[in-house]
Amino acid sequence: MTTTNHSGLSAEEILESRRLNGANTITPPKRDPWYVLYFEKFKDPIIRILVIAAAVALVVGFHEGNFIEGIGIIAAIFLSTGLSFVNEYRAAQEFDILNQVSDDEPVPVIRGGRHRTAPKRDLVVGDIVIIEASPANPNRCGKTAEPKTSPASPSPGTSRRAAAPSRTGTD
Repeated sequence: MTTTNHSGLSAEEILESRRLNGANTITPPKRDPWYVLYFEKFKDPIIRILVIAAAVALVVGFHEGNFIEGIGIIAAIFLSTGLSFVNEYRAAQEFDILNQVSDDEPVPVIRGGRHRTAPKRDLVVGDIVIIEASPANPNRCGKTAEPKTSPASPSPGTSRRAAAPSRTGTD
């Protein structure tokens, strides 16, 4: 579907474009269940070494009747894997929230002959999107922002020495 005029798509054309091309969303990848993410933490070489050390400490402790070292190592393993898992799980949730907020960002478009805004997720093939330069991103239109200089300041990429004081011969 192509837009040949500058009035943008009509409401019917928007629905038709969405039907033909689908929604303007990225399907998030399938996430592993939480317990799979937790057990992945045990693939860390340090954790594997600690598991072996805990097993050795428990076997030795079984013969000597002292399990404190083995229990301490096991507690360290669960503390380390638990904190790592919680940190990664929260980061994944925050990433999902950021992606959702990005889909809600308004984009200026021309539809039905009128300038309006639409969330990114509502854009369709054939929409006329208005791209404007902004102070936050002056290069959106492909133009380079020129730094402003004043007569008192040197031009970009050059330096200026301070002028030596003039000697008038009168002291």
